[in-house]
Amino acid sequence: MSHVFAYDEARAETILWGGVALGPTYSTETWRWDGAAWTQAFPVHVPPSMYEPSMCYDEARQRLVLHGQGQTWEWAGSDWLQRQPLHSPPSRFHHAMAYDSRRQRTVLFGGEIGASSQSDTWEWNGVDWVQVGSNGPGVRYPNMVFDRERARCVMLGFGLSGGVVGAEFDGQSWTPAPVPAQQLDEINLAYDRQRGRVVCYSGRNQNGGVSGQTWSFEAAGLAIAQPYGIGCGNPPLAATEDPNARPLLGATLGIDIANVPVGFAFVCVGWSNREFAGVPLPLKLAGIGMPECDLRQSLDVLSLPCTATSATTARFEAPLPTGPQFLGARLFVQPWALAPGQNAFGGILSNGIAVTLGSW
Repeated sequence: MSHVFAYDEARAETILWGGVALGPTYSTETWRWDGAAWTQAFPVHVPPSMYEPSMCYDEARQRLVLHGQGQTWEWAGSDWLQRQPLHSPPSRFHHAMAYDSRRQRTVLFGGEIGASSQSDTWEWNGVDWVQVGSNGPGVRYPNMVFDRERARCVMLGFGLSGGVVGAEFDGQSWTPAPVPAQQLDEINLAYDRQRGRVVCYSGRNQNGGVSGQTWSFEAAGLAIAQPYGIGCGNPPLAATEDPNARPLLGATLGIDIANVPVGFAFVCVGWSNREFAGVPLPLKLAGIGMPECDLRQSLDVLSLPCTATSATTARFEAPLPTGPQFLGARLFVQPWALAPGQNAFGGILSNGIAVTLGSW
């Protein structure tokens, strides 16, 4: 228990570090999960044992950021690197961390220093920790994730006088946020990137009994464009949503594509990311000469052209309908490109983009 883990998108694996067993016996082991099996990593440098640290993934720098006991460590795929920032949050435990992908900052909130609950906010920019002027609410055991579409950190914790407390941080200040309708005794948060929803799971209710409750933070009418999965190729074909061209009714959806081998890219669109012609998705395409490539949508619309924006980049734009009957409609976009010599098929696929049409 008390271990931390986060998904390393650059290397497509989940990293687990640390933990404590009864005794107590502290672990400093690093383990990798590739979707099929756990394997232990044996890095040259290892963080010291920590009680209740926190860890998240820095997308821009492609590193996991671990913070505990006043120390900052980063995992870049093969070894742990201790950082020596000029400033650092005071040593604490039970704090929350989440990566703000819009501002490219790791946000740290709260935690415990001894028996005292903290409400301060810090941001890691890859070089130094900077304290933010705005404090959040007083809570214990905060849990926090970044809502990519609404561009804010969402936090749930236990109020100092009881009950669950919710708050949001937009990069400048904290504001109150809704909480689950039933009182909980355990909080675990995750962000569902395909549906654009913050999800809360609790295994216990306020009386300590087993509850198994799942709550979703709904924002009706929200326009969502979220990447999912990973692409193939060398380097992998990569699709990213344009936050300034979101899938709003009557607007134009924009998706940017990087690592295009020969300057030409196309897009396939499906109405499902679960099934293609009765076969579950994602579907591995090694059988047609595309090893490490996965089909991630149902191929209902084939090969829409993209506009080349440089020798290795392209852009896909699609005007969206205005009718209110399309509100909430979902589609799944996956670019592909010619890649002579990279595999027997001569083509590669990117990650997918899950799109929900919205009004705001």
